[in-house]
Amino acid sequence: MIFPEGEIFYLNEVVQNLHTGAVELCMQAIVEKRKTDPHFTAYLVPMGIKYHYPKPIDSILKTRISKMESVLGIAHSEKTFPERLKEIQKTLLTREQSAHEISLSETDLYEEIVATESAILTKIEAKHQELKVTPAAIIDQSWQLSAEIRDNRPDSTSGVSQEEIAEDLRALKEVAHLSSWRPQYYENSASQDRLAEALMKMERELYDIKRPEALARRDVYVKFAKPIDLSSVLDQYKEDPRTVRHSVTKDLQSQIQTLVDRMVEECNHKKE
Repeated sequence: MIFPEGEIFYLNEVVQNLHTGAVELCMQAIVEKRKTDPHFTAYLVPMGIKYHYPKPIDSILKTRISKMESVLGIAHSEKTFPERLKEIQKTLLTREQSAHEISLSETDLYEEIVATESAILTKIEAKHQELKVTPAAIIDQSWQLSAEIRDNRPDSTSGVSQEEIAEDLRALKEVAHLSSWRPQYYENSASQDRLAEALMKMERELYDIKRPEALARRDVYVKFAKPIDLSSVLDQYKEDPRTVRHSVTKDLQSQIQTLVDRMVEECNHKKE
């Protein structure tokens, strides 16, 4: 089983851009095995997973939001959960900007998050100009640069301390996390599932914990789509592997999103 999103985004109802590695692994397996077995093939089985709180969690949301507000020095209010979560997210973002001496003028929170990601990444890239990173989405660049720094970690004669390297790696991890900070996901009339995911994401940041505890018992829905026989694109792959990788991956993402959408509808129907 492969989770081709590559990161835990806490955006359970919106499939993020998939990496092409799963497709490439299967295609390479077909190419290799057909040297001895001309009928060998490999399948991708699209699978969607949806977590759902079957019972109301308003009281738990209120308690855990209030705790974060207290830690951050934010006054408790009678605002809606999305408004309070947005204020917490803005405060956490301001702390991150201050830690990296970043000053921005964006008024939209989403745009400010993206600008912060880019600014942190640019600062670290400038310190490691000898390392090559392929232009890509910000999260991919942060992963690439992290891997390059780990593989080419300078020694004590380079003038760069191990503490500084560790801080750069931490900052790049933060860039990856910021890629999932999407306030539009939980704004307005968001379901309690989405609110819970946003809360857990902010707890991960505030308390520096790898896996925040779920708010309550959750049901897990799983759906499968029709397996994809990759031998059907083998000839095209041999001619243009990159195009085939991206095309199949895009189709895979679309199918998984359709599965997730169906499960969201089922959850909403049960609630009604």
